[in-house]
Amino acid sequence: MELGLQKDGEFTSARFEQTPPSEYLRRIHEWFLTSGLKKEDVDRVVVVSGPGSFTASRTSTVIANAIAFSRGIPVLGLPNPERLPLSDLMKDFESGSVKGGFISPTYDQPARITLPKKPT
Repeated sequence: MELGLQKDGEFTSARFEQTPPSEYLRRIHEWFLTSGLKKEDVDRVVVVSGPGSFTASRTSTVIANAIAFSRGIPVLGLPNPERLPLSDLMKDFESGSVKGGFISPTYDQPARITLPKKPT
């Protein structure tokens, strides 16, 4: 997971966390605490909408949608088919060029959650 902050149009910080999706929300909370950010400081949420793994993409977009909904702020989905690092992806980011509203994840392969498990 990679977290970043953009202020006054400039990408100002990034934090990379080697963590499973089940820890994303806790790590975001810790990032806010250690960086001195307050929820009032956030005026929009940008999430990489994919492509990515089923669990990571779904978890990321659910958290982004929930934060934006609870705060009444826009959420933007930013596709990353080249899988660029966040700092590179944000260099060319223009909020007007990215779809806003409820964000749906894009997966790198079809979900297999409803398929029967293979016998071992």
